[in-house]
Amino acid sequence: MGSDATRYLREQLARDPGDDAGHVIEARRAFVGGTARRPATEDASEAREAAERALSAVRDAIWTRPAAETIRAIEDVDLDEFPDLARQAERCARAAAVRDDFDRLAAEKNVDAAMIALLRTFVLARPADRPALMEEGDRLLGHVAHAKHGARVVGLVRKRYPEIRALAPEWFSRLRTRRKDRKLAKRVSGNAFWILLGVLGLIRLFLWLIRTLLGGD
Repeated sequence: MGSDATRYLREQLARDPGDDAGHVIEARRAFVGGTARRPATEDASEAREAAERALSAVRDAIWTRPAAETIRAIEDVDLDEFPDLARQAERCARAAAVRDDFDRLAAEKNVDAAMIALLRTFVLARPADRPALMEEGDRLLGHVAHAKHGARVVGLVRKRYPEIRALAPEWFSRLRTRRKDRKLAKRVSGNAFWILLGVLGLIRLFLWLIRTLLGGD
């Protein structure tokens, strides 16, 4: 430390404070423990980018690494200045805590793998991305190849996996509503078919009565 102080003093004394004031101040900050700083906005931007990269790495591995490791990785990310990222991190931690439930759900009989994969994506998605994922869930339930087993996923989560449902209540509510809408549409279309047949039958009966009254065959 003594040699550092001597070198610092020697360099400062050799400078002209009038012509070299900027270097004098910068050197003093570095010596007393505060290195010459970049603008605060630049530091914050880089810190946010680092936090986003760390969270992205957490999301990428959340379904394959033990939950305890995921939670430790989240705790290592500095999110004090970024409340929106902190909320995402909390969601990741909650998903990690029910990772075993997701594995058990995927092992259930007659469940749709595409629906489960979509659900995993949804629970980790940013708020701006969730509406599009809900639309994709609607499309899956409306597709003949996924409808039956996709609906089973929704029913199983509602009955046996409340922790998973708690991560995406709006998603399950929407899927359940859309499923009821489709059932109602089928009933209405079926009723319309029989109503149409009844109307055609009445028309035929009316025409037959007209012909009979007019002396036709």
